[in-house]
Amino acid sequence: NPSLEQGDIAVIFLDAGGYIYEYIHSLKSKVKQQLGWDSNISHETKSKQDGKLFISNINNAKGLEFPFVICFAMKLVKRANFRNALYTMMARSFLESHLVLNNDNENPAIPTILEGLNFLNENNYMDVRLPSDEEIQSQKDFIVLDESVSISQMVKSYCADKKSTPRLIAKITDRVERIIAEDDDADGEYIKGLIEIEYERNKKL
Repeated sequence: NPSLEQGDIAVIFLDAGGYIYEYIHSLKSKVKQQLGWDSNISHETKSKQDGKLFISNINNAKGLEFPFVICFAMKLVKRANFRNALYTMMARSFLESHLVLNNDNENPAIPTILEGLNFLNENNYMDVRLPSDEEIQSQKDFIVLDESVSISQMVKSYCADKKSTPRLIAKITDRVERIIAEDDDADGEYIKGLIEIEYERNKKL
């Protein structure tokens, strides 16, 4: 697009893991070196800056719109908060959105997704199965667990009566988020167990 300007594009990282902040600064450097563009790192500036490539996590892109949006994730996962983040961030563009995955070839859902995409392109509608009552209820329970309490809140709650330092809380949160990012089926009890393990491993901090 010959009229494209750097401020027309947003790059949004969908994952919650701490790795994204290293990737964000690496992307900023590469964009400057290869394209000569300046970048706005939104979790640092807390604002949208005209004339700069917008790079953000999901928390600092809400309510904003761009002509073009590129969303990045390590892989597709089944958790409700990831699904909601994917939907809302892909909808940040009013012209075109793209989803970039790291390497998700082993994901068993990919063939089904591609099949559904091909059907949609050919027929202009989606062919979906109505979930059973049990599936609907389990999804409701899952969404309540997944969205009402964040990993950070769970860690702070666990550490509240243990006189934990901010450094320890941040360490446990980062470790658990990294582990959960690789696990499609994590539930509340599993996460609580991880928090306990990471607390015992790092409590000297």
